[in-house]
Amino acid sequence: FNELSRYSYAIYRNNQLISQKGEYFYPTNILLRDAGKKPYHVYKEGDYDHLCYHFHEDTMVILSSPSRNIYSSLALASFLFFISSVLYALLNYLFVILSQYIRQQQGSEVDYFNPLRNISFKAKIQMIIMFSVLIAVIISGYLTIYNLIQNISKTNEKKIQQEIVLIASQLNDYFTENEYFSSELDELVEETSAKFRIDINVFDPEGMLVSSSQMPVYERKILSQMIDPEAYKQLKILRKSVFLHTEQINDKLSFTSAYIVLRDENKNLLGFVNIPYYSRFLTERSEITSLIVNMVNLYVFLLLLILFVSVSISGTFTQPLEVISMHLSELKLGKRNKKIEWSSQDEIGRLISEYNKMVENVEKSAEALSRSERESAWREMAQQVAHEIKNPLTPMKLSLQRLLISWTNNDPELEQRFRKTTEVLINQIDNLSQIATEFSVFARMPEPVMEVLTLETCLNEVVDLYKAVERVEIIVENEAKDIRIYTDPGQLKRAFNNLIKNAIQAIPADRKGRVLIKVIRNASIVLISIADNGLGINRELQDKIFLPSFSTKSSGMGLGLAIVSKIIKSFNGQIWFDTIENEGTTFYISLPVVESFDYQENNPESGLSLQ
Repeated sequence: FNELSRYSYAIYRNNQLISQKGEYFYPTNILLRDAGKKPYHVYKEGDYDHLCYHFHEDTMVILSSPSRNIYSSLALASFLFFISSVLYALLNYLFVILSQYIRQQQGSEVDYFNPLRNISFKAKIQMIIMFSVLIAVIISGYLTIYNLIQNISKTNEKKIQQEIVLIASQLNDYFTENEYFSSELDELVEETSAKFRIDINVFDPEGMLVSSSQMPVYERKILSQMIDPEAYKQLKILRKSVFLHTEQINDKLSFTSAYIVLRDENKNLLGFVNIPYYSRFLTERSEITSLIVNMVNLYVFLLLLILFVSVSISGTFTQPLEVISMHLSELKLGKRNKKIEWSSQDEIGRLISEYNKMVENVEKSAEALSRSERESAWREMAQQVAHEIKNPLTPMKLSLQRLLISWTNNDPELEQRFRKTTEVLINQIDNLSQIATEFSVFARMPEPVMEVLTLETCLNEVVDLYKAVERVEIIVENEAKDIRIYTDPGQLKRAFNNLIKNAIQAIPADRKGRVLIKVIRNASIVLISIADNGLGINRELQDKIFLPSFSTKSSGMGLGLAIVSKIIKSFNGQIWFDTIENEGTTFYISLPVVESFDYQENNPESGLSLQ
């Protein structure tokens, strides 16, 4: 019955309307184009779909129902979108919790009450905006729908009261002219029912049914012929004039039933008029459903709009932070760092202003640090030079003093002592010359003459110089043939020569020496390793290995590895080492490989100098 109440129907005979029921208003005359061609005919008119059935040559029935509109489909899509979004958020949250649980099992510290701490600031802004708007939409939507439902109910009740009062006035005319119930009352009820398109029931003062527009229903005892007890109580005992309440049929159909008291001019009770609104519940439900459909579509549209706005707004908020992050990652000592231009004086503007001040302070600190390092380097270098010069001067002075004593005393071994003293002086002068040469080379290396060369050729020329060393075996494993690099061949050979010589000198005399040289290409770089099986480097000395004043040997200034490091870095390369005490040391050099050479593009404008 509930499903059928949404349909309207009409009966036509000879294209003339003879009966109709429902909310749709049918024309009094009808002429269909396809009438008579087939028994069933479907067509659409207005907001209704119609089914026309010819069950006789001159008789047809038209059944009509409201058409489904696009808003209903949109409501379904919006509802599914909303449910999917909620499920996605819940599943994502559960996934985060599960990930944290797995991390906890692996020994990591987690915070179950703050699973969003690893989410980006931009995403947090979007989530805060979306959840705030979602909560506001849910609350406002609930309150709006609740108030509208109450207004719809009150409006419908007011219409029902106005309608039943109007019908009662129509029936009062009958009781004014007639004192008893008669067949004329049935005719009047039928006529009034057809006129207002509603069902009408009339009860006598004792609550018994005396007339109805649906008498067959009561005669078949589908419905009771007695008035509803609650209505009888409210109207006769509590003396209300109009009463509306909800009744049920077999606990399945709920409907609104309206009652009004009929009285004569002397206020004597004549009976009760009842209008059962069987379809009112469905009508209200349809109105409420339509309202919810429109509200859901509107709110989903607003949510999508706010989602788009939140993405844009969050990007506006986080863009300055991303700029600051990028500049902070590029912030380096020894180079000119860029400042950030920002016109606004808000919190972001003050943060950027502090960053710009920090850049200025960093530049000043870097300049002061560089100046201090240069001064410190020169002081250390001067101390080392003075120390190294003083070492050979002491034996020179002693030898000359002894020679002077021998000459004064006419020592018979004067000639032999003179010869030894001369040899000592020559050796110590050679040491002084070597010290001066090393310092000069390190302080102002010659300007490199850059060219493209084959690494294998350059390395082999240096290795061939040490093939004659008897106690050391030099092995070359070249896995990258015909590798071309852009360097100064003289300085590169000097670097190789220094590293190979150090490797040989690091091997003790009582050990069979072995120097392994490997060449491996890795993408756009070539890696050269020089490994020895010497004594290695002590842990406390490893941090000083490339310092200008460091040396593990008893003679010289220890500038060899410092010069090598400076040469390799001037070629945009890197140098580092691994060492194990009493097992050996491996030095690594990485240099960029030349794929397509352009001299003008790669030619350096200046050489190396001590800054």
